[in-house]
Amino acid sequence: MDNYSSYNDLAKAEKEGEDFERIFCVRDGATVAVIAPHAGGIEPKTEVIAKDIAGKEFSFYCFRGLKKKGNRSLHITSNKFDEPECVNLVAKHRLVVTIHGCDKEGERVFLGGLDKPLIDDLTLALAESGIKAETTGQEYTGACFSNICNLGLTKVGVQCELSLAFRNGTRVPSFVAAIRKVLFKRQNKI
Repeated sequence: MDNYSSYNDLAKAEKEGEDFERIFCVRDGATVAVIAPHAGGIEPKTEVIAKDIAGKEFSFYCFRGLKKKGNRSLHITSNKFDEPECVNLVAKHRLVVTIHGCDKEGERVFLGGLDKPLIDDLTLALAESGIKAETTGQEYTGACFSNICNLGLTKVGVQCELSLAFRNGTRVPSFVAAIRKVLFKRQNKI
């Protein structure tokens, strides 16, 4: 259960620059936005993965927990994540991919969201890299219309949930490369 139901509630109780920070970069001509809404100490390593996927070609946003401990209290579920800079950035992009951390055992990758064709392409690219992405029969569906991944121009996006063992493992560079490959293809078609 989250402590805050909106960014406004969080911003009233927590101090920006001390408890949390927002980092974003809009790339000229980018149709892709890569988001880490629970970065820093909230869901460790999601920021680095999202930033590596974004590179210098795609727009990037992260909301980072900065507390020495207790960063989980800064978590706002993706269906209610309404931080204004993020919402504005996402609304200007056709493709939105969010990077999250989950607490499942083992090295696991879950893909959800409403952009089924992109999920299919990402699943295939990851499989070609030796990474199995779970897309059905899992709880990280990202199917709510208000989920931050689904608030881009097309109103569909992709949510990537990565277990801590995966985020700490050796396959992250392969994951990043596979995701970037698909996003480049998509951006070049637009």
